[in-house]
Amino acid sequence: MNNEPSSPKITDNIIVGANIKRLRLAQHIKQVDFVAKLQLKNVNISVFSLCKIEKGTQNPTASLIIAAAELLGCDFNELFRPVA
Repeated sequence: MNNEPSSPKITDNIIVGANIKRLRLAQHIKQVDFVAKLQLKNVNISVFSLCKIEKGTQNPTASLIIAAAELLGCDFNELFRPVA
């Protein structure tokens, strides 16, 4: 038996991006507006990068995850919940 902790799965990045998109859309926030709010929180991101993160083709940074959770009014663990 292997007792080593499991490493994050590749799908974790897809889950985070999909959850950011789901929560952003639920609040009717456009990508460009969300990026502007993230930039005000000193997150270096473009609309192009946010699009890639939401599609799961780019990794979100820790600072983006923390700022996104704050802006979306959720606990950052909500961003790691499996997408149905």
